[in-house]
Amino acid sequence: MDPNMMNIHNLESPEKLEGWLDFLEAAFKEKGTPRHYFEAHVKNDPEFDPSQVWVVEKDGSILSTLRLFSRRIYVDGDEVTMFGVGEVSTRPDARGQGLASKLLSHVVSVLQDNKQYAIGCLHSSRKHLQEFYGRRGWQSVPVEYADLSATVDSRQLAQTQPSPLLVVHEVDWKNLDHVRAMSSLYECRMSCCNGPVVRRASTLHDLAYWQNWIGLTDGVCGFLAMSSDRQQALAYCLIKTTTAPVCDSPRRIDLAELCYARSHAASRDGPVPGDAASGLATVAATECLRNCFLSCTSTDLQATQQHTAEVVISMPKTLFDDAVFSAALSSLGLVRAEMASRMDNGFMFILLDQSALSGSAQQRVTSAGREEESSQSPAMSKLLAPLVFSRLDLF
Repeated sequence: MDPNMMNIHNLESPEKLEGWLDFLEAAFKEKGTPRHYFEAHVKNDPEFDPSQVWVVEKDGSILSTLRLFSRRIYVDGDEVTMFGVGEVSTRPDARGQGLASKLLSHVVSVLQDNKQYAIGCLHSSRKHLQEFYGRRGWQSVPVEYADLSATVDSRQLAQTQPSPLLVVHEVDWKNLDHVRAMSSLYECRMSCCNGPVVRRASTLHDLAYWQNWIGLTDGVCGFLAMSSDRQQALAYCLIKTTTAPVCDSPRRIDLAELCYARSHAASRDGPVPGDAASGLATVAATECLRNCFLSCTSTDLQATQQHTAEVVISMPKTLFDDAVFSAALSSLGLVRAEMASRMDNGFMFILLDQSALSGSAQQRVTSAGREEESSQSPAMSKLLAPLVFSRLDLF
């Protein structure tokens, strides 16, 4: 195909969105991804703008496309601008010509010139695509996950008496007090990590990201623990049921987030001295987890008329190693809990503007650059590891 006959540009006009969605529906048909998935990505993202959609066209027909997602992430305690890449696809009869590669290179070049973003991010679970992006300057930052195989006993979970010091609510995404409480806990927990998306709910625009992008994700279940006087948010937990059980296979649950108030230390019956891992934070986290597990398995238990359900709980290893989570998990007494670890190499990053980073972050990148000359650690791993990135933020 003559490259001179092709046109690379962004959509700019909302009127062209329907044609682009038609293209995505056809391009992803063989993978079974429905059109409403892409429609939700547009509707539920408060940062969406048609100009973030880039296409390769010939004679007015789309041959290849990708979409940018505008985000901010925490790096070294600072907020850094980041673009995500998603909806990458090429028309079947135009594949094998390097169109997606040309498009991605063009877009990255444009973004480097305008310095709108410091970092780019994408995720792919396929090794050949990771290699494809790697050859184009993207670097993998591995994330370790823990898969906990366990038996959930509904009778044992239901026997626990809630603490009089707290009240547990199922998350109501239309309740702004719930959203603001979770946002406060999230910021306290995540702002000191590298990689989490900034979700500060200080404006209606920011609240919309919580309510729509996070809250409208298929399969999300959440619980929020507040102090009994409703003056303080203590913990919240968000779980995504990723796989319904098939025959005798266990239900797979993605424990996406568990955030808690680190400043609280109390026993179930009242304030006591000590650290958060032995105090009210643990009680609140335990209650949130207990309610999430019961909610996720209730349908299975009703269908089988059993009181136990086999589950695989997947979570970032950083969460599994957290003292409060470990104490909460122990309090729940999950039966036959066995843990296996796995690495996800699909998170890939590219650095566009090093000057936008903090001084210490710039030093790590510079140091990694020297090490790369000796075939050692990639710069992005030096910058972001250990990476913390909620799967609810994936694009």
